[in-house]
Amino acid sequence: MKYYHSKTNMVRVLGLLNVPQYNGLEAVVTSVGVERITVYLLGVYKGKMLKIKPENAQPLIRTPEELQSKFEKIQELTAKQIDSSTMSYRVQLKLTGDKHINTVITCYTLATAYMKTFRKRDTSEALDLLFKANRIRLRIGDDHAERTEVFPQLIKEAKTALLEFDGPDVLSPIPSFWPPTSREQDEESMAAVYSALKKRNGTAHVSSDMILHCIRKIHWLNSNFQF
Repeated sequence: MKYYHSKTNMVRVLGLLNVPQYNGLEAVVTSVGVERITVYLLGVYKGKMLKIKPENAQPLIRTPEELQSKFEKIQELTAKQIDSSTMSYRVQLKLTGDKHINTVITCYTLATAYMKTFRKRDTSEALDLLFKANRIRLRIGDDHAERTEVFPQLIKEAKTALLEFDGPDVLSPIPSFWPPTSREQDEESMAAVYSALKKRNGTAHVSSDMILHCIRKIHWLNSNFQF
């Protein structure tokens, strides 16, 4: 049960007798209890949280075509965010140079946009921007409590992310926009996919392409889905 009903898994709600209007809807698992799981509904009732029995949640395995479509949307949205943040950063530099708190903020916004691509080059660019923003922040004497706490943490996260690209047994993200993963992580995810398929279809026969796409989607959800 822990494999196909863990946090961020996609499911379809089925078999509810008291509230049948929710049957057939897709949802995301947000927490797993001893007897009930909590799901975040999508579609018509998007945003509503339900506590249901595990047997009322059917695991969903997307087709490669559906995953490719989602991936392309992620690419497009992230590229737009990077373009918009880059423009804001350049305008701010032109207006106030590198001695204003607004430059720090635009640096931060652009850095976080780069971090979302999970590309080594972009992660390195994000780290450089965070270093620059922090230097400006310290030089102008910014002592805002939240920024004082956030910047060192973000720099640490960016450094860790860069190291993960070069770690032993790391599988490169194919395509990008998924974080690099270790063989151990992918084996655990593959076990989850097989469990879900066997539960749904009575068999675990599936193509290697499907397994790859399922694994990448699991890692994407774990790193991107926020509640």
